[in-house]
Amino acid sequence: MEDRAEYFSISQVADILGISKETLRRWDDNGTLVAERDDRSNYRVYHKSQLEIFDQAQQLFSNSWEAELATKPARPFRLVELFAGAGGLAIGMERAGFESVMLNEIDKHACNTLRKNRPSWNVVHGDISKLDFSTYRDKIDVLSGGFPCQSFSYAGKSLGFEDTRGTLFFEFARAVKESNPRVLLAENVRGLLNHDGGATLHAIRDVIKELGYTLVEPVLKAMFYRVPQKRERLFLVGIRNDLANAATFNWPSPFRRIMTMADALKAGELFSLQCAEVNCPDIPAEQSQSAVAGSTGRILARFARQVAARIYDEELFSWRREDRHGAALGMG
Repeated sequence: MEDRAEYFSISQVADILGISKETLRRWDDNGTLVAERDDRSNYRVYHKSQLEIFDQAQQLFSNSWEAELATKPARPFRLVELFAGAGGLAIGMERAGFESVMLNEIDKHACNTLRKNRPSWNVVHGDISKLDFSTYRDKIDVLSGGFPCQSFSYAGKSLGFEDTRGTLFFEFARAVKESNPRVLLAENVRGLLNHDGGATLHAIRDVIKELGYTLVEPVLKAMFYRVPQKRERLFLVGIRNDLANAATFNWPSPFRRIMTMADALKAGELFSLQCAEVNCPDIPAEQSQSAVAGSTGRILARFARQVAARIYDEELFSWRREDRHGAALGMG
């Protein structure tokens, strides 16, 4: 194996093609897609050339990552973020050219982190249900946030905005209704697709449409966006109906290769410097903050004539053993 960067593990290929590892093993046995053996580990691996026949792989190998990364906002865009946490999404939006006019978070420690890292941000600590968003009406471009997944009371019928009262999604929807942003961006775990038998997402779709937004909703895998982690997120993007026909929305191209744990731990493409401690003073401030808080950035980099989305550098990795949001990828 001369160039290991040209080879992919069975786990990586399963993720790229959206199939199980068991299916790949069957394909190997029946000759559909025959793996090679790594000369070091003897594990199954696949050369890049074997995968180019698949559309999913072509998107990875032939992409517009660099061109999209160079996209610049036509003007400053204004952002309100809810359920802001320690700022992972907000930092990404900042990188994409958005100015945060207000961030709301109920956890005081997360708010202290936000204020420490971004003293200029308007961080509002408190219960979202107590906030009035009407002061931002028609003044913001994007309202974003990752509301917790909660079931709704339903009886086999479509639910409206008022039927979701009492949930945190209701508060997110209320903020949309009161502020009337051009675009809404909500992210959640992949499990929302099947939560409560799919009824939860069905209700969310109904409410977003009732509020007057055209919805797009893919599941994006962090491992394809320059993040060494197997983490899947459902993104709900709603474009206000009066703008939807004039906007062209593109989901981001994947990065040219899949990052592994080795990329996270060693100086290279992710970081230019190595340091034994997270708060190394030699690491540029932007890199240090990215390593700690992560980023989901470059989303909606242009709006009006074009809405071009770029989502990258979500949380770099999670070290806590009890963290079930994602698993860091192997050394490769």
